[in-house]
Amino acid sequence: MSREGSSFSERTFEIATTSALVFFLVFILFLLGVLLFFTDISTIWTALISEEIIFAIKLSLFTSTISALLCMFLAVPAAYVLSRKRFWGKAIVDAVLDKPLVLPPIALGFSLLILFSTPLGRAIERLGL
Repeated sequence: MSREGSSFSERTFEIATTSALVFFLVFILFLLGVLLFFTDISTIWTALISEEIIFAIKLSLFTSTISALLCMFLAVPAAYVLSRKRFWGKAIVDAVLDKPLVLPPIALGFSLLILFSTPLGRAIERLGL
């Protein structure tokens, strides 16, 4: 895993990140094992075929597909422009695009609630967007 001539800090970083990955993998496998050990297979199957779970799975697949498409057609070109070009207001555009990443989800949810209570938000809602 380590390369010849690599510094102590690089090897330490590599060991730390690999350890974190192994810990995370073992933790997830442990959770799955506990789920299977303490729950009967028929109970799991009944839960998986319930109408609510099937709806949740379909909704998750739909929203993740839309998100991936938006990233492919909007976010990747925007990131390319921000990384390669110089233009007036670049720092402002970058800050606005970073805002959803640094705001807590509750603040974003509150912002959406406010947006949809405005005339613009109601128009968006009527359009079904």
